[in-house]
Amino acid sequence: MKKSIAFLSILALGFSANAQDNKWWVQGGMNFASGSSEAGGVETNLTDLGFFPGVGYMLNENLAVGLQLNLLGSTMETVDGDETTTMKNNSFGATPFVRYYHWIGDNFGIYGQLDVAFNSGTQTTEVTPFPEFESKTSQFAVGIRPGVQYWFHEAWSVNANVGFLGFESSSVDGPADGDGDEVTTSGFGAEIDGTTVNFGLNFHF
Repeated sequence: MKKSIAFLSILALGFSANAQDNKWWVQGGMNFASGSSEAGGVETNLTDLGFFPGVGYMLNENLAVGLQLNLLGSTMETVDGDETTTMKNNSFGATPFVRYYHWIGDNFGIYGQLDVAFNSGTQTTEVTPFPEFESKTSQFAVGIRPGVQYWFHEAWSVNANVGFLGFESSSVDGPADGDGDEVTTSGFGAEIDGTTVNFGLNFHF
């Protein structure tokens, strides 16, 4: 479904920094993904957007801990002949994490991040020409995200998490027919798409 992904690319040269000098950092991260597909005469368009402010602390040269907030929004539109279904999701949550770094020089690191994410929000569904209805949603995930981080100044760095391996579970308090039953989906696996590639800018102090 997601066959086009647009991201920010950052190039920073000419600085020599020691990544461990400043223990604390505050971060601002985001991801964006959009795509469309068509099968059997049904067209689907999807847009995902996420913002991830947070804070972290270096426990030692290789180990860091932190807490990230998750502000998430997505829209999926399905067009089947004269019927259009629009589903909008908005959620808020938090992700505590632990990172282990392997250093390549003083200012570039590869890390593995173990995190646990909790999110809750609302899902609004509208099927034309019927009125819309709203459901409550919740998500839980625990797993590992690989990433890279580059310090282009002693107080500034950029990072990227790429992919996810672990367990995910989500629930909606009513299916599309609106009868009020809770629907839960869960599973373990690996995933790489627009929602699992996050870029961040970090200030260290």
